[in-house]
Amino acid sequence: GEAGWVVNLHGSTHPPEQRRADLMTAAATALEWAAGAPLVFGGDLNSTRPAMPGLRHVAGNHVDHVMTDGRPAIGEPQVLDAGSLSDHRPLRVEV
Repeated sequence: GEAGWVVNLHGSTHPPEQRRADLMTAAATALEWAAGAPLVFGGDLNSTRPAMPGLRHVAGNHVDHVMTDGRPAIGEPQVLDAGSLSDHRPLRVEV
């Protein structure tokens, strides 16, 4: 398979303007690092509807999201049971 990048971010919460600026900077930086190689970007973005230029939303649950550099998801994303590991439910999506 083709090598690529996986970027995980825990976004700030307040103020909303700073969160948005941080998400935009993180997305632009991730796309720059990947330099055209496959990119998966996600995490607790502390945003229920993130939209970042150059990234395609492929899975989400409340504030947790997975995006790609434009590659589509293969099949439907799943929200898994977190058990006692976290207060956030894991997302699974094939890209």
